Amino acid sequence: MSFLSLSPNTENELQLSNKILYISKTKYENDWLSLPHLHHFTELMLIIEGEGNFVSNEKFYPVKKGCLIIIENNFTHTEVSSIDKPLSYYSLGLKDIVFSKHLKNNFIFEQKDNYINFSYSFEMLFNEMNKKFQKYEKISENLIDNIIITIERITKTLTEKKEYNINYILQKAIEFIDENYNDEINLEKLCEITFFSKSHLNRLFKENTSLTPMDYLLKRRLISAKTLLITTELSISEIAMMLNFPSVSSFIDKFKKEYNSTPLKFRKSNI
Repeated sequence: MSFLSLSPNTENELQLSNKILYISKTKYENDWLSLPHLHHFTELMLIIEGEGNFVSNEKFYPVKKGCLIIIENNFTHTEVSSIDKPLSYYSLGLKDIVFSKHLKNNFIFEQKDNYINFSYSFEMLFNEMNKKFQKYEKISENLIDNIIITIERITKTLTEKKEYNINYILQKAIEFIDENYNDEINLEKLCEITFFSKSHLNRLFKENTSLTPMDYLLKRRLISAKTLLITTELSISEIAMMLNFPSVSSFIDKFKKEYNSTPLKFRKSNI
């Protein structure tokens, strides 16, 4: 996978960074395992080769070359590639842009008339960000504008600036959990990155999410476990280890308590 992010060093780069967080190019290989994840920003995916499924909330959405996927913030998802026709796609992270108010439940668009335009813009943007030719910032900004305006046309929507209504420090803690939930995380670690006491952080989480930080972490791991049970052939013990449960029995107990089913029964019922 090729991955490029922008760390602004000049005024032009700073202006560009107000729109783009990263652009990456990914191709499925045998050792690729995509875990369920979410972002706190909008991501665009353009499928340029192959076939597979976009997975969210245990639902499988077939995707193939030409599909544009608009992934809004806090939307848990992953991708599963066909083995015979491996997926290859661009991913573009956009800062402070939202579509969800207008798109509702439509987020995958199969491109026919606009695919050439999209593929050219994504490829050019990836190359400009990678090679940083003269005045690449201005060209990249124009390419992003072209992508956004084309999406506005095909979806008949207007983009909006994202408004944050959540406490910034709480958002930081949530993002840390969402990005690292398969690692070892404890309340002390969350207090270190937020500079809050345990009682203060617990209260803030409860007020805004109805969960404690550790309950939120558990829920993220269990959501990921459900997707892995459906989309992979990993054993129960491998999933438990991958998601950092203290033991297989602990994973099974937590899963059964949350979903009223053991992981094995859940997998069999969703094959």
